[in-house]
This record gives sequence, C-alpha cells and structure tokens, in this order.
Amino acid sequence: MKVETLNNFLRTLFKNLINDGYKKRHICSLILSSQAEPQLEGFLQGRDFGIKPLTKIIDAFGYDLYLVVVPKEDQEIRNNINEANNQVLQDCKSKLINALNQNFANNGRRKKSSELNIISDIIDQILNKEE
Repeated sequence: MKVETLNNFLRTLFKNLINDGYKKRHICSLILSSQAEPQLEGFLQGRDFGIKPLTKIIDAFGYDLYLVVVPKEDQEIRNNINEANNQVLQDCKSKLINALNQNFANNGRRKKSSELNIISDIIDQILNKEE
C-alpha cells in the first residue's frame, strides 16, 4: 500500500467519524496526543502525514508500520501486501470506533448502530477501490 493510500484511508475515516458526531479532540487523543489537534486539522484539510505521525497512529492501534520496497512489475507481492494491509486497516477502524464509543459512553453519549453502519460502508468502499 502506498503512503498516499494510507493517508487517504485515515483522512476519510477521521472525517466520517467527525461528520457522525465524534469530536476531533477525542480522535486526536486516541491516535496522536491531545496536543496534536492542529496537526490533525492540517491533515483533515489535505496535508499528508509523514512516516513519524503515521507510525504513531498505527502504533496506537497495536501494530507496527514497516516500509516495504516492491518491484514495480511484481503485482503478486503488491496484491499480498495490500490484502494484509486492508485487513489491518479494518481492525484499526473497529478499534478506533470501539474506543470512541467507550469514550462517548463515559460521557453519556453513544452512537446509534445505523450511524456506525454508514461509516463501515464508506470505509469498505474505499478499501475495495484499492484492490
């Protein structure tokens, strides 16, 4: 998966969560830090994260970010990597939604399941474009 694709996936995920009523500061505190909200705002406006912030985000989900050099003509390797990454990103999405719901539950607000299904549908569409 290219770094641009990872940035686009995360940007879409975060924007959709915000549009569904989750607060930027909650998302930011879970993925970066509570002081990194300006960095998240820039990201949401189109400025891509570099390797260090992406590593921190992926680490927050319990994964490691590795760079892999792939020969341009070897589509099989690229497909295998993308398939594995898509599974990991689905897990990251679920972990973030669960953590945010837990945060909202502690603050007296929970998401309706219909709202969460919309998020899942959109993310699934994005991941299917990659294949």
